[in-house]
Amino acid sequence: MFMKRALLALVLLLSFFPNVTIANASGCPSSIWANLYPAECILEYSDEARTISGTSIKIQPDLLSCDDTFAGLKLSTGYDRISYLRLKSVPVTGELTKNQVVNLELSLSENCRAWAKSYLASGELVFQDGTKVPINLSETNFRYREKLTGSYDSYCFTNICGTATLTGSFQIPNSAQGAAILYLSVSYNQASSSITQFSPISAQYKYSGVLFVGTLTPTPVATPTPVATPTPVATPTRKSQNITLVSPQDIRLDARQFPLTAFVSSYLPMTIDLLTPNVCNFANGNFTLLSVGTCKSRLNQAGDGTWEPASPVDIVFEVLPARAQTVVKKTTITCIKGKVTKKVTAVKPVCPAGYKKK
Repeated sequence: MFMKRALLALVLLLSFFPNVTIANASGCPSSIWANLYPAECILEYSDEARTISGTSIKIQPDLLSCDDTFAGLKLSTGYDRISYLRLKSVPVTGELTKNQVVNLELSLSENCRAWAKSYLASGELVFQDGTKVPINLSETNFRYREKLTGSYDSYCFTNICGTATLTGSFQIPNSAQGAAILYLSVSYNQASSSITQFSPISAQYKYSGVLFVGTLTPTPVATPTPVATPTPVATPTRKSQNITLVSPQDIRLDARQFPLTAFVSSYLPMTIDLLTPNVCNFANGNFTLLSVGTCKSRLNQAGDGTWEPASPVDIVFEVLPARAQTVVKKTTITCIKGKVTKKVTAVKPVCPAGYKKK
């Protein structure tokens, strides 16, 4: 009994710290409440609870928040929120049985609207097969927490807070089967206060993934819809140039004077990865064609190993065999001017001015 009271005191103490939440996933059982009720299903975090980024700490969704201020300075913030849902006759596995009567207890932490019957609640249990079970809840207890009961920097240190307990029950239909989701609706009871400026509050929560009847059938994994094979995009044809080799060992072409001017110049200065070094060479912006074949290369503008474009073949120079050379016969003639004689050799020889052909 002492241990149970000590745990309860710890739970109440933690509830005074709105930013302190025991790290635990939504489910049954949950957090420190499972130590108070070890044989029962305790649903602490609804599906709407959020996890602090980078941690496993969960935060309850708020029904309402309020600030404690003094001389215009905010000292602390209070929250009205759900503490837990307790299913008294349900084991920690969450298994329900047909025709079972389930007693339910809803605990609300009330810092802002800390008075009796300030909230109304109702619920519904919805099974996988569509069976619905309504849940009616009514407040059966409200405990005030006087000032100074919280830490010195908490809202409840300077304000009266409270804890409300709402209870109800529901019966599992004989037709129920499979997984169930518990839906909970909480709203502000305007009839509980004569102060008219309090705004209406209505919040909806759901608790899924725990409660079930019978044997849980795994949700079938949908067969992925076949993804249409994308139409291959035609690789852009690189400009090429046919070159007749007369002397393969001594032909050098300036790439910037080549028909590839617009493409190549945008990558200068650049690094060239020659895929056919036995056919061509590249240095100082010039390609040297070494033999008959196809000169293949890749460009790297930054010289950092990232080849651009990614295509393994980016520049192609088609190098063709040398054409047969036409042999032109030269003729020699004799030209005279007075006693001077001169021989002229050419394809079409012509005597110089003042000379006559002999």
